[in-house]
Amino acid sequence: MAVSHPIVSVCSESFVLGTAALLASVLKNAPVSPGFHFHFISLDLSEASKEKLQASVAKLSAESKITYYNLRDIDGAKAVDQALTQLSLATHQLPYFAKLLAGNLPIDCPRLVFLDSDILALRNVSELFDAAPGHFCAVEDDHYRDHATDPAVNSQFTLAGCDPDTTYFNSGVFVLDIAHWKSERMFEKCLEALPSFRDYERTKPKWFLMDQVIFNVAYHSQWTPLEPHWNRQCPASLGIHHEINAGSQCLFHFIGKPKPWNLPYGDENKTFFEYLDLTAFAGQRPASTWLRWRNRLSYAKYRLHRLIKG
Repeated sequence: MAVSHPIVSVCSESFVLGTAALLASVLKNAPVSPGFHFHFISLDLSEASKEKLQASVAKLSAESKITYYNLRDIDGAKAVDQALTQLSLATHQLPYFAKLLAGNLPIDCPRLVFLDSDILALRNVSELFDAAPGHFCAVEDDHYRDHATDPAVNSQFTLAGCDPDTTYFNSGVFVLDIAHWKSERMFEKCLEALPSFRDYERTKPKWFLMDQVIFNVAYHSQWTPLEPHWNRQCPASLGIHHEINAGSQCLFHFIGKPKPWNLPYGDENKTFFEYLDLTAFAGQRPASTWLRWRNRLSYAKYRLHRLIKG
């Protein structure tokens, strides 16, 4: 029997609709066999949500399954928690660093694929496992492509002793070599990167990019670029319908806020809800007018910030 492909994601109750749509899109756009083994790191998922996700997998793929892990029970979680506590960081919140624990999960496969729960996979994810050689594969970050001129990112790289001119990747999608992660003590290297940001963090009350920067430091100049279609980064408010109509096959990553499940139903998020409706969460839509206006305001602030930065 073929071994199921391991996919890791971090799940929370506020993102459960995103997780469900991700799950459906992965399963509908990949071959039936060998299937996928979803490893979900749970932050606060309710039992009801877990059951619905399980039911969704059972409905869509007899070859696939889900295993849940409580965040604080994963090997290494206490070490991250203690490191953040000892550093007295204002952002001492383990959930923001949950992604660092992906390589510590009990997965008996050469490689794992990590996918953020705000991704819609309109491409065969099975191909991602062999899309590029290397110990850590990811896509360059569109938003911070010119991060050498961004004081926030530049400061963190400088404090960590890294060349700020290096290419910077987005950690929403990555392929990780599990044997290398363990043999080269990459988790310990991630922990070692935390103190480098203490002085910077004290000048900025909200941690900037959290686990993404840690991964970039740990795999500094040692990661392999993936083709951009494996992590097409786009705000949900802009929609993906035009690219879909043009035949684009990507893993669409809805960066920033609002998320597709928070927007009023329309062309911008129609595809997202089509996949959601394949799951046990079918029919769920944004419920209140105030939430819609809050998300519109959030997006307007995002656009204004980008315009000011140029």
